[in-house]
Amino acid sequence: MFGWLKKKATQQSLFNIEINARRLILDANKAYQADPDDKQAFRADTEKMLKVEDDLYRDISLALDNGASLDEICVRVEIAKIKEATVSLQAKMAIDDFVKVLAAHIKKSA
Repeated sequence: MFGWLKKKATQQSLFNIEINARRLILDANKAYQADPDDKQAFRADTEKMLKVEDDLYRDISLALDNGASLDEICVRVEIAKIKEATVSLQAKMAIDDFVKVLAAHIKKSA
């Protein structure tokens, strides 16, 4: 009866994953372009990245709870990387490491 609602919730969660993955890329790009000697800016950028990772983790959890597969989630992350004009090596590593840790956590808990 409420299958359409669950499907809609899954689609919204996958969309949010894409948006937050793009935010993580942008924040990582900014963090690694900043002056390495400016500790206060580095701390602020790191806190932003951790907040985005928390948001991304929450959206991934919701998507999984609503029936999305890990493959669908990874596709959305890849779409986010494709949509960004500039993805620095550090940003790519940050997002790939996040997905690897998440995948390991999901497999461990399953």
